[in-house]
Amino acid sequence: MKSRLIILIFLTLFIGSCSLQKVENEKGSGRANKVKAGSKFRISVPEDHSTMYLWTLKKDIPTNKVDFMGSVFHGTYVDFNFEAMRPGTEELSLYLYSPKDTSQVKTFVVEVE
Repeated sequence: MKSRLIILIFLTLFIGSCSLQKVENEKGSGRANKVKAGSKFRISVPEDHSTMYLWTLKKDIPTNKVDFMGSVFHGTYVDFNFEAMRPGTEELSLYLYSPKDTSQVKTFVVEVE
């Protein structure tokens, strides 16, 4: 029973993440990522497990403007799924790391309206 529940949760996140608004503009690009309060959105980054480099979210999201809902791997991409909670601006940083080091950081600024 417990394994069926886990599979159901995984499938729900997998199917749901395909329809979420995609945030693409990195900090410094000059373009804003605008999402509505109460909406869900995702950040997708390429990931190749064979290289042992994996993306992770910086854990300390400082405010209650954005809630992290989990991540889902899709073959060559990983989606980080969020819900916009309250109006304001939030910086979300993703780290590409291997067991030996951190090689890249991507930061996305999200404006919740």
